[in-house]
Amino acid sequence: MKYIYIIFILSLFYSCSQEEHTSISVNDTYIDMYVTDKDGNDLLNPESKNDKNVDLNKLTLTYLINNKEIVYYKKDSDAPNGFMLLPPNADYNKYILRIFPNATYDKSISYLKWDISNVDTISIETNKTNSSTICVGVELNGKKVWGVGHQNEDKDRKLITIIK
Repeated sequence: MKYIYIIFILSLFYSCSQEEHTSISVNDTYIDMYVTDKDGNDLLNPESKNDKNVDLNKLTLTYLINNKEIVYYKKDSDAPNGFMLLPPNADYNKYILRIFPNATYDKSISYLKWDISNVDTISIETNKTNSSTICVGVELNGKKVWGVGHQNEDKDRKLITIIK
């Protein structure tokens, strides 16, 4: 019985001395956007009667991968079509369209198709490690609208405004 206690105590010391190696994976590539008209009216507000309001049922997000457009769809995701509508809150005074753009490459391209004839090109620049992908720059239709060293309307969040 004495040997069982010794083995038990030794196993406790051994297990306490082992370092745990955990890897944290970070995927920070989403973009938040206000969508307004030229007068600043929120075109994402579902309660608004504005005839220019965005119809989320017509909205599609596609990725450009190997020169082919791939429609984003992940049925088990919180945002199966690659975007979600977030209501105003303490941080945002308007509705937010959060999109999850292509982050396949260091500089990746996505297309946000509002309807059959209205498309915006979104390009993001990322920093990648073995376990993480972080967005460091965003271009909208070829113009830098967010990123390191850019004069953003909100430097702590990837928040851009699209005027329709």
